Amino acid sequence: MSLLALSDVSVSYGPLTAVRNVTLEVGQGEIVFLAGPNGAGKSTLLRAVAGVLAPSQGKITLAGTPTAGLRSEALVRLGFTLVPEGREIFGSLSVAENLAIGAYLRRDRDGIDEDMDFVLTELPALKPRLRDPAGLLSGGQQQMLAIGRALMTRASLIAIDEPSLGLA
Repeated sequence: MSLLALSDVSVSYGPLTAVRNVTLEVGQGEIVFLAGPNGAGKSTLLRAVAGVLAPSQGKITLAGTPTAGLRSEALVRLGFTLVPEGREIFGSLSVAENLAIGAYLRRDRDGIDEDMDFVLTELPALKPRLRDPAGLLSGGQQQMLAIGRALMTRASLIAIDEPSLGLA
């Protein structure tokens, strides 16, 4: 079974179709890269998978479950997390608090602590900034924080929109 399956998905903004008839599957362990010029619909497609936009046609499934009408919390429980373009971190909260938000649906304290250690090992620039407001981080550090927050969900599928945004 695919982690993610899109079948003939189109997404529209009013009368304008931004994404037309996309079919794709993402399996366990696969890395998929969507490439195209600005305005090609990459972000729109990810927003549809994340439930922010409703497809005007087609079907999206996560781990075999249709996503139509599901809230973000349900998508996270199904194993999907989106790191949106622009990061959307909580600037007034500390780096540690932003990372903890990624684990908001989890109750396994030991696992959360292990994942926090993992994130800080893989993204070491965040460790000395844990108590700092996230809004004071550089663009690259904010991107690391957004990715770290996604890792804290323990998602089986993480979609990153514009992964190099803000990086030097």
